[in-house]
Amino acid sequence: MDTYSIIIMSVVCFCVIFVLGLLYVSKNMKKSLEGLDPSEVKEMIKVGKYIIGFEDKVSNIENVKSIITKDKFIFLGALNEKIGEIDIKSITNIILEDKTTIHQRLTATRILALGIFSLAAPKVKKYKEYCIAIEWEDNDFEIQNLVFEFTGLQSKENSQLSYNSLKKYLPKQNKKCPFCAETIKRAAIVCKYCGKDLKD
Repeated sequence: MDTYSIIIMSVVCFCVIFVLGLLYVSKNMKKSLEGLDPSEVKEMIKVGKYIIGFEDKVSNIENVKSIITKDKFIFLGALNEKIGEIDIKSITNIILEDKTTIHQRLTATRILALGIFSLAAPKVKKYKEYCIAIEWEDNDFEIQNLVFEFTGLQSKENSQLSYNSLKKYLPKQNKKCPFCAETIKRAAIVCKYCGKDLKD
């Protein structure tokens, strides 16, 4: 075989693999969004690397996106596999912070699941890492946290864009505490962050 034939065969193989990959991703997208009317999708937001939040999913899933519908956040991995979903009405807060300080916001259960040192101050890096935490109440009214990580040179900008896009879907039943400025439920009579009495 001459060099030209090898190059042609390589290009053909690459194209076949690429098309098969696209078909696989398309099939996974359809399977992940089964029963979802495309007209219900408001926005798709890149949310970084999934760290923790859903009990039955492993951590460190890269390139996660959130599909926003009128009543749900649906999280998909890079190959459009469904990671999980949460009702928008159950979201109590969305937080963007430096990775070294996000552990202060997480519930004790999440910190234990992540490991005590997993979000601790990392080695000195050339760039900062940022996390978005989505606080939500499960069916037992316990606060849960979804954590997504942004790394790399554009981590600050990318995390801020995602945060701004997600934040606009935070339910209106929330308000800011007049004492500590944290987001709390509108019906709250005591701030869960600072403990101040909010009764009029």
